[in-house]
Amino acid sequence: AWTLLQTQSFDLVLLHIVMPNRSGTQLLAQMKADPTIAQIPVLMVSAVEETDSIARCLELGAEDYLFKPPNAVLLKARVEA
Repeated sequence: AWTLLQTQSFDLVLLHIVMPNRSGTQLLAQMKADPTIAQIPVLMVSAVEETDSIARCLELGAEDYLFKPPNAVLLKARVEA
């Protein structure tokens, strides 16, 4: 994911928290620390429903946090927002 973010252009990133090699939270922090990609909006999508995890993602700069599986209507509204 990190290589793709550095080599391609994205309008929006849907990021899962549980990923191999690096957590979505770690990748989110790395994205927001890099001025070349920090402006890309990030929606976290995860089955993790812990309040601390949600708060941490929002503190790191995620635009929103959706629970898996996301409701199609809600996902569409969040993407359009």
